[in-house]
Amino acid sequence: MENELKVIFLPFFLAPGHLIPIVDTARLFAMHGVNVTIITTPAKALLFQKAIDRDANSGHQIKTDVLQFPSDLVGLPQEIENFNTVDFP
Repeated sequence: MENELKVIFLPFFLAPGHLIPIVDTARLFAMHGVNVTIITTPAKALLFQKAIDRDANSGHQIKTDVLQFPSDLVGLPQEIENFNTVDFP
């Protein structure tokens, strides 16, 4: 049995300036042979999915698991899943 390093990145509810470095770090891990999963929401996945698909098609072990953000469970409107969609007073 192979001891393969697996890393999961959870970039939930981050400002856009934090998302790009996290995704870049995940991609670098994958380029160095680490099995990477990025767990994110649909709106955030749209921002970087093409790059992840390119990396995966190049043979790197990287994928995105998209989960619905449970905004209704915490009393937020359904379209709220990151700081870009929050209207601050």
